Amino acid sequence: MNKPTILERLENRFYMGDDPIPDTIRYIEELEEKLSKFKTIGGSWYMPGVWYKTSERLPDPGDQVLLITENRLWCTPVGVDEAHVTATGYLAHNGPDLYWAIFGERGMELESFTHWMGLPELPDA
Repeated sequence: MNKPTILERLENRFYMGDDPIPDTIRYIEELEEKLSKFKTIGGSWYMPGVWYKTSERLPDPGDQVLLITENRLWCTPVGVDEAHVTATGYLAHNGPDLYWAIFGERGMELESFTHWMGLPELPDA
């Protein structure tokens, strides 16, 4: 059996003679707290500290993000742990084609990276 929605629970309380207002206010406050954790870069909403799969969601073009790939590694010297390819850049387009514009590098194909994350907030000076 499906769990009743918040609206269904509030309606049931109303029909039973209970006052649903306190529960409604608490629910709105919980939503506001959850939404306050989301950030926006350009037009993209994202949760800070969360990696998004590029196969499922891309940031808006021009939004600066961290990028990482699971399937490519940097060449590292003997004795140094392998490192996943990481970069900072943004989604750009050349006509209808999208690509990653990487700072300090050339453009890279969309498939070059598997995940992106919004940049964290700058530390206090």
